[in-house]
Amino acid sequence: MSATPHAEVHEAIARFEAQAEAAETEAILAAHGLAHGARNRITAEAMIRRPGTVDTRFRDVRLGCFAVPTAEAGRLVLDALRALAERRGATLVVRAPGPGCANHVAEWLASRGPSPKARFTLAWRLRFYDRDGQVHDEAGTDTVEAFGGAGAAQQASLRRHVPSGAFLAGSSISVRELDRNGPPLWAGEHDVLRSTLDRATLRALSEAGVAPTEMLAREKPESPLDAMMALAVAWDAPMAEVAPIAAWARGEHGAAEVDAALVEVRRRAEPRWRLAHLLGAALTRDRIDPALAELARRAGAIQVIVALREATGVGLAEAKLIVGTLGALDDAALSAEGVLSRAIAEARALFRR
Repeated sequence: MSATPHAEVHEAIARFEAQAEAAETEAILAAHGLAHGARNRITAEAMIRRPGTVDTRFRDVRLGCFAVPTAEAGRLVLDALRALAERRGATLVVRAPGPGCANHVAEWLASRGPSPKARFTLAWRLRFYDRDGQVHDEAGTDTVEAFGGAGAAQQASLRRHVPSGAFLAGSSISVRELDRNGPPLWAGEHDVLRSTLDRATLRALSEAGVAPTEMLAREKPESPLDAMMALAVAWDAPMAEVAPIAAWARGEHGAAEVDAALVEVRRRAEPRWRLAHLLGAALTRDRIDPALAELARRAGAIQVIVALREATGVGLAEAKLIVGTLGALDDAALSAEGVLSRAIAEARALFRR
């Protein structure tokens, strides 16, 4: 066998043993086949005596995934894992490599009985814009009792709310006993706010060079926050960068000052919003003119895929195929009538099989 799998195991063991908390560990290593039908690989995890996301007594530490292309490779990998288990007083649980993804961690935890409740300390932070477009940064801590860190974080998300009608710009929560950041749970408690203004209309006005304040004087947003969201959505720009429009809507700054700042934001974001705007027009004509082809080349494949999905509603796999197909054509072929509809139809047909 190659020496690589054996070396990878010992490297993972060394990383694990370097952790201070490993000295107090009653560990278990579990191995199983990966998902998606992968064969001849095992994964290894350790359960250590620390509060975890789903249990207050144990936390899982992933050691790695190791190739076992031959029986000899498997023997050496398992020998190394057993040696670690023996040094740490661990119980080793092994699953034969193969397809499937049995949840060995959950099974092992279930065999230890229900998790008791424990006290968790939660540190939270959020950033939001109110209806007047004013930004707020807030932070604090909560203490809750839960059966695991994930449950504690969910409780924290019920204790703090963004005001009704505000736009959530960012949030985080960390469970100090876990020493890891959790997902931003705040957003799930609020209806998704959307701009009342039509994105396509604002992009067309932007393409025509109309000043941002003039655009919104014509379209009339519902609030300063709505004005911010309208430009952020139309230009695919961060909310913080379009904040001057809220100051204009509140009557705090003049149009000339605000337009000077926002025209620069619009210019920087142009490869994103202008690509989507011109692509929409190209779909109507069912051909791609040289100016759009050049813009797409400068923007790059990822931005073209994003714009194509927005304009057509195709899936990610179809969009990648369409962009690949069109990218292989020269300008003459791209400008031929029907080029877009054919590429889209071929991609959709392929992924319906």
